[in-house]
Amino acid sequence: MAAGTLAVLLWAPGPSARLGVASVAGTMAFTTFVFFQVVNLLNVRHETRGTVSRETLRNTSAFVASGSVVALLVLVVQVDGLHGRSAVLWVGELVKVVLRCR
Repeated sequence: MAAGTLAVLLWAPGPSARLGVASVAGTMAFTTFVFFQVVNLLNVRHETRGTVSRETLRNTSAFVASGSVVALLVLVVQVDGLHGRSAVLWVGELVKVVLRCR
């Protein structure tokens, strides 16, 4: 995962990052890392069983978690006010508050 993310960071197009300004390479690397984590969630579910199985399809928690992560990724990448590093923390904390209130 680290090698893939770093490869995207090195080979992605666009100018170098400046302080406080997101770069194309940084956004692509962040997106790559998030998708690596989603795939990893499915991959580590069981030591010997394959990822593609009936049990995987029945695990609604994994799908909700993956969907939530992808939705948050889209928000962080697309909404200008959420581009900052601390914004990711606050969005994550807000999600936790909502989940605790259920």
